[in-house]
Amino acid sequence: MRAVTRLSVAMAAISGLLLFAPPPAQAAISAPVDALAVDGSRPYAFVRASDGNLWVDWWSGSAWSWANQGRPSGVSFTASIGAVAVDGSRPYTFLGGSDGNLWMNWWSGSAWNWANQGKPAGASIIDGAGVVALDGGSRPYAFVRGSDGNLWVNWWSGSAWNWGNLGKPAGPSIAASIGTVAVDGSRPYTFILGTDGNLWVNWWSGSAWSWSNQGKPSATITGGAGVMALDNASRPYAFVRGSDGNLWVNWWSGSAWSWSNQGKPSGVAVADSIGSVAVDGSRPYVFILGTDGNLWVNWWSGSAWGWANQGKPSGGYLIRDGSGTIALDRASRPYAFMTASDGNLWVNWWSGSAWGWSNQGTAP
Repeated sequence: MRAVTRLSVAMAAISGLLLFAPPPAQAAISAPVDALAVDGSRPYAFVRASDGNLWVDWWSGSAWSWANQGRPSGVSFTASIGAVAVDGSRPYTFLGGSDGNLWMNWWSGSAWNWANQGKPAGASIIDGAGVVALDGGSRPYAFVRGSDGNLWVNWWSGSAWNWGNLGKPAGPSIAASIGTVAVDGSRPYTFILGTDGNLWVNWWSGSAWSWSNQGKPSATITGGAGVMALDNASRPYAFVRGSDGNLWVNWWSGSAWSWSNQGKPSGVAVADSIGSVAVDGSRPYVFILGTDGNLWVNWWSGSAWGWANQGKPSGGYLIRDGSGTIALDRASRPYAFMTASDGNLWVNWWSGSAWGWSNQGTAP
């Protein structure tokens, strides 16, 4: 699942962590894919570039670098599905290919590889619905929407890859994907928007898959803003954008589901979502793009909700797309990656004492 926070101006802390000179631009970023944390402390942000390849902007522990992951022979990418760190240290990135198949770029521990995951029986892949790793982070599950209108999962049993047809809600069709999270480390919850305007969740009880109708807030749902699980990953929260310009959350208290109105920044409506993350495992940070062009974060301090204005990338560049949000160093420091109107990848990050913006450049 993707998780997140908000950031804004300070460019030198954390042992020089974000001191970075952008490389010369050769391949422009065409679409974000996802971000993840390797070993809990090293960010990897994956993007698709104009040369048709997958690229990664990654932190080695002492320096930032761009790496060209290439692409499968004869295949172009049509959809960004998501990424996850398997066993905490091995990135797995999933993409939809022009051949209709799901493709995986993964790190074995000694080399990068491409693997053809095939496709759902009788359906092509429309887009992704989320990627998670279950059972101690060792078994990847990639959820996709199929052209048959169903939700499908490509999953690793521990010895083989499989495709599973999770169907669709009774009555409505799937209109859009909201996100996926692993509850209690072993039970996937995938949230989707139905054509009835309701939020639905496909979830694993431990013995069976089920669909549940989560209803909707007093506003029409216009899109997702992030999914996470809090308090030892036992309580799912699904954030959505409403037609009233507000941020809303559908959350599990431990005994019941509820809808809460998170409102919006003063004088600003929620225009788009960037990402979300659980900080310290219990404090949601949800990054959104405001109608003022700024990055905003709706966050829980531990006692109250607040909105913080993270501003925009240095130079006043316009934010285009969220590329993933992660929390580093025991999940205490949020990083929100996004693309901007200068064609570069940017990150808004928390050093431990201040927010900063860093220009990560583009694929060299």
